[in-house]
Amino acid sequence: MAIEFIKNVVIPVFCLVAGGLLLKLIENQNIFGTHANYSRLSGQWYGVHISKNQKTGALALSRHDYELKINKKGEISGTMNDRLSDLTTKWTVKGYAFPGGIALIDQNKERPGLYAAELYSDPLGAPTILRGVISSFNYYDEKHFAAIIILSKSQLSEDDFKKHLADLNSSPFYTTFPNQPQS
Repeated sequence: MAIEFIKNVVIPVFCLVAGGLLLKLIENQNIFGTHANYSRLSGQWYGVHISKNQKTGALALSRHDYELKINKKGEISGTMNDRLSDLTTKWTVKGYAFPGGIALIDQNKERPGLYAAELYSDPLGAPTILRGVISSFNYYDEKHFAAIIILSKSQLSEDDFKKHLADLNSSPFYTTFPNQPQS
């Protein structure tokens, strides 16, 4: 009777508890064993990407000021101000951090139908620079664009931005079809 109780109750309960603890441990660790508490990425961030000046149509730097709150599970909420020439637009930011990347969706506060999607790599450790891609629509004519964006814990000068672009060691966009000569 005692053996049946151990076999049918104690062992299964022990396995369930041990399995639950193991799953909780795995949930809180990434594949390299680093604690997956993403809240260290919270705070002020500054983004820079190339866009177009809404008045002249010339290429210009668009600067973003982010205030992000990231809980330890990686859920992101916050705000972003997009400063391009003399126009500043306000955005709501939501997203998720995960091992190997950060994904953000920005929604314009004045024009809720206007969105931007941002994808960054390498949030492990305590990064101060993240490189990514932004895809959105120009604020003034709603034409679609995609650009490299640099996210930094400190404001970047134009020269710093150019340096980070030059540090990218592979072409960020594929512009030729297979079996076609590259231009």
